[in-house]
Amino acid sequence: MATQDIVKLCILTVKRHEVRKVILELSELWPVDANSKKMKTVRIWTTRLSLFERLFYYCGYVAITFFLLVPLLMTIYTTLTTSKVDYQFPLHIYFFSSLQSHWAYAAAYFYIFTVGVLIHICVYIAIDFILTSITFDVSGLFAALQVDLTDMNVYNPEPENDYRLITEIVKDHQKLLRVVDNVNLIFGPLLFAQVTFSSIIICCFGFLTIVGKDLIKSLLATFGIILAMFNFCWSGQLLLDASSGIAEAAYNCPWYNRSVAFRKCILIIIIRAQKPSTLSALGFSDVTLTTLSKILSTSWSYLSLLNQMYEDIA
Repeated sequence: MATQDIVKLCILTVKRHEVRKVILELSELWPVDANSKKMKTVRIWTTRLSLFERLFYYCGYVAITFFLLVPLLMTIYTTLTTSKVDYQFPLHIYFFSSLQSHWAYAAAYFYIFTVGVLIHICVYIAIDFILTSITFDVSGLFAALQVDLTDMNVYNPEPENDYRLITEIVKDHQKLLRVVDNVNLIFGPLLFAQVTFSSIIICCFGFLTIVGKDLIKSLLATFGIILAMFNFCWSGQLLLDASSGIAEAAYNCPWYNRSVAFRKCILIIIIRAQKPSTLSALGFSDVTLTTLSKILSTSWSYLSLLNQMYEDIA
């Protein structure tokens, strides 16, 4: 997990100008008419983003609160009920000196809370939210293009306006595809690290849960890793569905009553939309809900093997 933090921080630091460029490109494609159907569609997607981030935030907040408080409460309980003091921490960290007093334990616990947890949260979750927000915005703009295609009339007395509109749709579609490519170039190493390490981390925390070492902390950590991976996979699945819907919307528009030039533009849109846009982990895997199921399946396989080896040794 510390490796993932380092990778994320390096990406955001080195490629901050590219991230800013992507955000500006999205602002250029954003609808300007507040009463248009495109704006209403985009607002629906921004509302989904707000609800999704709130759910992700509150679930993470509850998990982190329990993760921090359980060792402290257990230490207080053993101190009050028994003569033996067993200082416990959320994270296993080696200290250069033994803890001989409650004040030393409080100082060590505060150090772990600030350095080991807060910094991890600020780096880990904040960068995840940046990628999720960009993905939702791109998906909303793909949905807005579908609205433009479906709103075309079967019979239009001014075919020149339709041709102008379809050329603008083609240009906006190409811009969105370039934005997705740039997002994958920027966040590809992050997604690759997330996909690669998630199975191993889930397996390790699951094994600690089975052998009975720090049961509650291991369960909470496992839940946090799965929730973080779900954050990427769900937004990536929405992007895939929104981008693939462009082909269906283009086919359903009344292209059969339009000129040859108009039909060529529709053909370009359909052919390009046959390959939907997705979040990519450096080209090794598309980050969708299918990827999440594969990660969980791989984690279970690793866990079964590790548990069998542990039983043979024990």
